[in-house]
Amino acid sequence: MDRDYAALEQAYNQAREAASRAEEEYESIEVKLKSYYSGAFYFAPLLNPVQTAETDADGRFVIEVPQTGGFVIAAQAERRTSNTIERYYWLQPVSLEGQQQHVQNLSNSNLTSTTGTSALIRTQD
Repeated sequence: MDRDYAALEQAYNQAREAASRAEEEYESIEVKLKSYYSGAFYFAPLLNPVQTAETDADGRFVIEVPQTGGFVIAAQAERRTSNTIERYYWLQPVSLEGQQQHVQNLSNSNLTSTTGTSALIRTQD
């Protein structure tokens, strides 16, 4: 009887270890899968920007673009809270269409994760 119990205990421990490894693998795959549906996925391969800008205290910035032609503003930001980091991504078309200047708002309503009409991509962030 002791041999049967020992074999059963060994089989149980092996099953627990296999389940633990499977859970770790699942979590790893889930993290990778989520990254494919995030704005970060689209920003990773971007090369050096043509222009960069830093926001002022109110979040405003200025970037010069030619008066003709279409361009894309790629912007990212992050905000740290006490225990998390929130990341934000925007890919927004911009065109001056001959104007001297144009106000382009980057907000929660046109993040890459929203269904807004001006976002170039839709993600599930």
